[in-house]
Amino acid sequence: MFRKFSEGFITAIGTPLDESGEVMKESLEQHVQDQVDNGIDGILCMGTMGMQPIVRATVFPQVAKTVADLDIEAPVMVGCMDNSIGRVKDRIRSLQDCDIDGIALTTPPLFRAISKGSPSFLVRDCRFLSVSRISV
Repeated sequence: MFRKFSEGFITAIGTPLDESGEVMKESLEQHVQDQVDNGIDGILCMGTMGMQPIVRATVFPQVAKTVADLDIEAPVMVGCMDNSIGRVKDRIRSLQDCDIDGIALTTPPLFRAISKGSPSFLVRDCRFLSVSRISV
């Protein structure tokens, strides 16, 4: 069941990776705990701050699951954006075993210049999901 986001501060966290591109799980857990200890109201992992574009597809769900499996009160969102609708869908599907509270999709830079194209890109991304509401 999804937790509602309250008003407040949602932290976009970084993603600690080792030299081979694997997630440094203990560092990630400590990073999240530091944020919680300092009073954040929500966590966003795998956004642009988390260097999501450079994280391998196999590591992406590991990062999300590591954060989601922590016993924290703050809602957890996962960034899933890409310039490819297919890769966005792949990322979202890879999260099916993660107990997250939401996903974050931002307009790709390519579509910012075409403002009318942005909402349709995002709706196409989400149309395959079983969700009750999509906000654009």
